[in-house]
Amino acid sequence: MGLVFSGLASSGLAAVREKRTGWCTYIDANGRTRLEQQFEQCHLFREGVALVERFGGEIAFIDLAGGNLFTLPAGSVAFDFGDGVAPVRRPGDAGFQYVDRSGRAAISQRFEQARTFVDGRAPAMRNGRWGFIDRRGEFVIPPVYVEAGIFREGRAPVQVEGSRWWGYLLPDGRWAVEPQPNVTLAGLTVPVASP
Repeated sequence: MGLVFSGLASSGLAAVREKRTGWCTYIDANGRTRLEQQFEQCHLFREGVALVERFGGEIAFIDLAGGNLFTLPAGSVAFDFGDGVAPVRRPGDAGFQYVDRSGRAAISQRFEQARTFVDGRAPAMRNGRWGFIDRRGEFVIPPVYVEAGIFREGRAPVQVEGSRWWGYLLPDGRWAVEPQPNVTLAGLTVPVASP
């Protein structure tokens, strides 16, 4: 059986895809299958929870034993858990909402777009612009950016309005790296397309 390895999570489990069938599941550090279920897509475990897509398009969040925490209907969009919550959008919803491990709303506000929390901050979009919210759902870095990524190593990439330049913000909104073309930080290059 040929496997495509996606990396070992802190949980000790790796998401792998079987080359012949295209199914994915989870193995331990010794290569033993840990969950008998097979999925269309599977993410690494974060905070003891993994986002998976079942055949037929249903999205589920599962625990380390493979048990369902909650499911979302086909057509939903979801991102990984971070800081105890995950952004989800179900078909027909007015936007993304952050939910807890039971699938219940953890933050009442909805956002046009939203991403995973890291270290108490998450990129979220309001009125077509990205900013960063705290766990109360309040913008602590105003939504003024064209694009934004999650925080890694205390810095988050953002694209500034009116340019194709990127910079890196600190969690308090100050610049760690002023906007410029082709920013590189911690081995990550954010390329800027030529006009």
